[in-house]
Amino acid sequence: IFSVTAYTPLKCYNCQGYDDTFRPDNNANNKYCSNKYWDASKAAKVSNNDIGAHFDNPFCVVLTYPSPTKGRTLQVRTMWGYTNYNGVKTLMSFNGTTAVPANLERSTESVDMNGNFCQKDLCNSAIGSLKGGSLLIAVCLTLLTKLF
Repeated sequence: IFSVTAYTPLKCYNCQGYDDTFRPDNNANNKYCSNKYWDASKAAKVSNNDIGAHFDNPFCVVLTYPSPTKGRTLQVRTMWGYTNYNGVKTLMSFNGTTAVPANLERSTESVDMNGNFCQKDLCNSAIGSLKGGSLLIAVCLTLLTKLF
């Protein structure tokens, strides 16, 4: 017997940046991905229409965390969701081509990361447009883990 799991279609912005002390890069250090210079027309988008991203309960995310350069912050915008990975329900990130386990390690130091989550198409744009509240990422992940 073959069964198909239904999924909820979702589109999210997918980029990270911006620190002007680093080399500009459309994917890894996109000036227009930052809250300060946000421009939706210059930010990549991802969709979970790809079979590799048919997550359970997908959501768009914006993470804000300190840059290695003192006094600056970076934003990461992407799509997350849960899927069965090696037999374990795992939080995954989708970059448009590949779903990988979400990696929240940015350094060996303890840093505050703020996370904003939403579940409407392209809702992870400028931070002011997010309907979800801003929480410390550790609290968010704890709550999400308990929900699933």
